[in-house]
Amino acid sequence: MEPLSFPELHSLQELIISDNLLTNLLPDTFVGLKNLQRLNLSNNRLHTIAEHVFDDVSTLNSLDLSHNNLSTMGSDTLVSLTSLKHLDLSSNSFIDLSFNGLNNLQYLNISHNLVQRIVPSNYRSLSLLRELDLSSNQMMELTTSSFDGLNSLEILQMTNEPYLHSIKLNAFSGLRSLRKLNLSSCHILEKIDENAFEYGDRLEILDLSNCQLKRLPQKLVTWTKFNKLYINFSLKSLHISGNPLHCDCEMLSFLPEVLQKFPINATCFTPPWLFDKNIMQLSENCTTLNESQLSIAIIGASLLFLTILLLLGICISRHFPLRNKFSSNKYRTRNKCRSQLYSKPFLITSPINDKCDLLSEQTCYTTTNHSTSNGFSRSTGLYDDEGYYSSVMFPAEYNAYERARPIYPIPPPAATIPQTLPKSYADDNFRIISEYPVPITEL
Repeated sequence: MEPLSFPELHSLQELIISDNLLTNLLPDTFVGLKNLQRLNLSNNRLHTIAEHVFDDVSTLNSLDLSHNNLSTMGSDTLVSLTSLKHLDLSSNSFIDLSFNGLNNLQYLNISHNLVQRIVPSNYRSLSLLRELDLSSNQMMELTTSSFDGLNSLEILQMTNEPYLHSIKLNAFSGLRSLRKLNLSSCHILEKIDENAFEYGDRLEILDLSNCQLKRLPQKLVTWTKFNKLYINFSLKSLHISGNPLHCDCEMLSFLPEVLQKFPINATCFTPPWLFDKNIMQLSENCTTLNESQLSIAIIGASLLFLTILLLLGICISRHFPLRNKFSSNKYRTRNKCRSQLYSKPFLITSPINDKCDLLSEQTCYTTTNHSTSNGFSRSTGLYDDEGYYSSVMFPAEYNAYERARPIYPIPPPAATIPQTLPKSYADDNFRIISEYPVPITEL
């Protein structure tokens, strides 16, 4: 298209040049179209658009550049379109776009491009945008505050995103006016953070069908209020069919009652015993085990209990023979002590004089009759390191010992050594040793 192609069309409001073979737009192409409102350049072969080419049509409300070969666009290409409300850039090869200056834009379609991520700063000036279509791009995830600044956005289309696998925390934060969200046919989308929305209770249409979601977070949309389950009355349409939903107790605690409001056929994919069951017909009083698994669990617990008892019995049986053997040896030791210590028959059976319980933990000394010079018999003991004698003495022997023990004179309490001994005690067989502090005599 040559420059100055429309020099005299001052009153023209709509220009459609679609389905042609246009490859580029040169400067001054639209000079003279002062009142142009709608321009359609779709289905051409445009690959280059000169900067400031739209400066002469600043009154445009709608611009359609869809189905071309555009991959880049200068930052000043659209800056003069301050009245633009409708922009369609779908089915091109854009990787990244900036929309600075389009402060009045209300509809933006950039579906079927190569956009890999959303840069919030590129969209922040679109404060009046009401509808955004990002379907069929190459985004892998939606990060926190991806749509920051889009306070007026009501409809967000993100269908058929082949690489989108997760939606992060607060990905949709700031979308206080969002009424419709379409994430259908994102075939590898398997996780949506339960806090992805800041104003999830204002949604009217939510489409999550034909994704790879196994769980629908209970807090994704506000289902609960004052600890009682209420249907979110703002939600008018819900689609979750075509997902491999895992029907655990958390899901069944709220989803069956929620689905009663919507005529959809949402079924379980797992666990196996709930496969293809209609979620709406399942009870919220659930267990994660089916009847056969419960039986197996009970049998397993019983076998485990019996095994523990068996092991306990084996341990006890191994422990008590040692105790019995020890008790037997102890008993024989007692008998040995009894046969050696008690030589008199009347003491063997006497319960009063039986000391074996006291002697069971002591060393058993052999006893022999030893006649002393005093004429009584006593058991031979052992001598300790100091030369003192110790032995076991029985009552009868002790009485004989007391009768035969000589009585020696008791020294006076004074600490001085008496000079002379009483005559009654004087004996030529004794000699006084004066070196000691108390009187000592020597035979």
